[in-house]
Order: sequence, then C-alpha cells, then structure tokens
Amino acid sequence: MSKQEGHSAWIRWRNRFRLYLSISLAILALINAAIKFWGEWELFLTAILGHIFFGQLIVAFLYDKNMNVGGGGADLSDGSVARGMAITFAVIGYGVMFLFNGYPWR
Repeated sequence: MSKQEGHSAWIRWRNRFRLYLSISLAILALINAAIKFWGEWELFLTAILGHIFFGQLIVAFLYDKNMNVGGGGADLSDGSVARGMAITFAVIGYGVMFLFNGYPWR
C-alpha cells in the first residue's frame, strides 16, 4: 500500500465519522461540565466556553475549513504542518478543559 492510499483511507474514514465525532465532542463537554459544576453557573459557563473555544478548531479541521482561534490559526493554504500544529493545540486544550476544576483562589 502506497502512502497516497493510506492518506485517502484516513480522509474517507474522517469524512464518514466527522458528524459523529463532532456530536460526541459536544455531548462529552456538556456531561463533564454538568457533573463537575451543576449549580455553580460561572464555572459551568467557563468550562463550556473553554470546550467551545477548542472544539470549534477540531470541527474546522474535520470539515477542512480554516482553523481560526484568537488572532491566529491555520488556513487551508498553510499546509499540513501548520494545520497539524493547530489541531494538536486544539486537542490538548480540549483535553485540558476536562481537567479544569475551578479556580484555586475561590
């Protein structure tokens, strides 16, 4: 199997399951925030907004759109290295938001 065939297999798999992955990311974020912060609405909204911030980058990657976050991101024309760095940042940030447990000064 050539490198091109493996790449297209990944693209086919990603395109087949990207809707399910996007919905799963949203549901997991809501469940996590609800379990940890139900009743503490400021922290609940902080957790949800953090997940949205990083989750929109992941969804943009899955749907081959421009990945914009803050003042930067990665366009489609930037190439696979820049998009790879952006998706790595997004996945790590999304995972760290699951570890968010409130502010230490509260």
